[in-house]
Amino acid sequence: MNKLNARGFTPVELAGLIVVFALIIGIGLARYQQVQNEAVISKTKAEMKTLQAAIESYMVHNQQYPAQSTTPLKSWQSGLLKGPSALLTSILDDPFSPTTEYRYVTDSTSDSKYYVIFSVGPDGRAGITGISDTGKITGDIGDDIYISNATPIVINE
Repeated sequence: MNKLNARGFTPVELAGLIVVFALIIGIGLARYQQVQNEAVISKTKAEMKTLQAAIESYMVHNQQYPAQSTTPLKSWQSGLLKGPSALLTSILDDPFSPTTEYRYVTDSTSDSKYYVIFSVGPDGRAGITGISDTGKITGDIGDDIYISNATPIVINE
């Protein structure tokens, strides 16, 4: 039989094809995860802007910022869902921690002037611990995504 007319692949050629396909799939999955992460960051930024608008509306109508929740069962967002100034229709959860809402902390003064809303970010751990009486974010920011009335939205990557 003439070898030029033989059909099929040799084991070496098959191994080469498998390696090439594995590389293509690996690159595609890595890119897909990166795009997915960028989409979640975009969603987080949009929701934080909505929350900030609701907080500022609350301030205009109540002459104070909403109180931060001291118990895990009480949502700080629930105050933004009631009354004529309510811009939210439901509590927004942190996309990086789906069972937890966005964190919200005010400064320690009795008439809080500063607040920070933050997401735990891609690593899933909160590094921000609060905001000072001068509007400075406290804690280890890490990859947390946050917005405050003292700063614009910040993404640390």
